[in-house]
Amino acid sequence: MLLFCLAYAQSQDTIRIMHYNLLNYGNNYGDCNSTNNNVDDKNNYLKTLVGHIDPDILTVNEIDESNYYHDYLLDNVLNTGGGSQYKRVDLPNLANSPIMNQVFYKGWYLTLLSNVAVETNYRDIDILTFEYASTSTQPPVQFSCIVAHLKAGSDPEDAQERASETYKLMNYLNDHGLDGNFILAGDLNLYSGSESAFQNLLLYGNESLRFYDPLNKVGEWHANSFFAGIHTQSTHISGDCPSGGGMDDRFDFILASKEIMEGSLGIKYI
Repeated sequence: MLLFCLAYAQSQDTIRIMHYNLLNYGNNYGDCNSTNNNVDDKNNYLKTLVGHIDPDILTVNEIDESNYYHDYLLDNVLNTGGGSQYKRVDLPNLANSPIMNQVFYKGWYLTLLSNVAVETNYRDIDILTFEYASTSTQPPVQFSCIVAHLKAGSDPEDAQERASETYKLMNYLNDHGLDGNFILAGDLNLYSGSESAFQNLLLYGNESLRFYDPLNKVGEWHANSFFAGIHTQSTHISGDCPSGGGMDDRFDFILASKEIMEGSLGIKYI
């Protein structure tokens, strides 16, 4: 789990963004079943986390493709007790993946302007643009959230696929002239900052599209105790359904564009 805040420069309103990998939420296959992958158990844990952090935008990976589970999480975690402050997005799932991304957001001051997807071999990379209407007299501010879940695995072929996925994303942004206030959140499954997939994001040829690490913690993350404080992973070292391997990687990220890092377009990273 990662979170960070954005500030509307003049009025100092804040937006808090949180990312989480739900690990096959509602998707039972292989060794996953309704006992070891129970959505109601997960909902109880998620209510604790979300209640503590109170994100304005929650981006997630690994939720079942069925709309039923997207609504089930919305109604039983975010909008409990008949509340309606959170909305969700209808994502296209061009890749026809059994597990998808989703974005939940507080709809009373965030308006979804557009929703497009970059198709990859395994999962879509979703790009959502929001408008934030400030409570002050300042004009609205627009920003975009990109949600990605890159190919898992430590084999060279997996790393090559991750590189292909981020290259497709950056080329899409470049070809469509998309820059400005951008956030990229997701389980990127990266073992090192030197991976081509990560370098595509930080050192893309068009400098105006490059992403930055707000934590400024680029390095060799895998099994490196120096980075233990930012390792984000399943804690399981074994199990039938849970992802094994232990928490020894920095897999989950929230990256930001230069405009957000410097606050040049009305939003600034805190």
